Amino acid sequence: MAQLYGQCTDMTRINTAARRDASRSEVRGVAGNAVGHRFDPGKNHGATGDAGAVTTDDAELAAVVRALRNYGSERKYHNRYKGCNSRLDELQAAFLRVRLPHLEKENAARRHAADLYLAGITNPALKPPRIGSGNEHVWHIFAVRCTGRDELQGYLAERGIGSVIHYPVPPHRQPAYEEWSHLNLLITERIHREVLSLPIGPLLSDEEVAAVIESLQSYCEKQR
Repeated sequence: MAQLYGQCTDMTRINTAARRDASRSEVRGVAGNAVGHRFDPGKNHGATGDAGAVTTDDAELAAVVRALRNYGSERKYHNRYKGCNSRLDELQAAFLRVRLPHLEKENAARRHAADLYLAGITNPALKPPRIGSGNEHVWHIFAVRCTGRDELQGYLAERGIGSVIHYPVPPHRQPAYEEWSHLNLLITERIHREVLSLPIGPLLSDEEVAAVIESLQSYCEKQR
């Protein structure tokens, strides 16, 4: 879940494996040629509504992506691919352009809040996230793991502290992917039962972070 929560996975190893598998199966197209960006309001660099972009240094791939977002059409009324209507509207683009110069400052504020969490969460009943070697986290989400996750969320709510359970149902347990429901993925399912996202963002004050930490520690002490 590293990519999902704010730090990059080892794409070199993933691309190496993808190229190896592609060469074995004679599949064309390898992971890593392009990057998808989501700009919905909840993201670090968020628009006022749904928005996204694809970046690539592959001119041929860029042309295909541009066509796919526009009904699969490179020329009006001539559809080369089975595409969709997924163009970024001008208002969202303008808003993102205004916000972009502030992104690094906001990410630095997120890192500061995360550093306070990492230093203050000391109870072994809570498992804070770890930063991978050589990574620089942007802390889109600060998720801890706790075996009494639901009880912890209720305890925080009683003290006026919001939290979110991101993705409570693992993909192989979703009705949309029932063909994988027979899999017994114990680690995946345990993570989905334990993970809880704490308040994080560029506007979070040191005092607010301290209040969350105090509540976390208090909860853990009560469970002894």
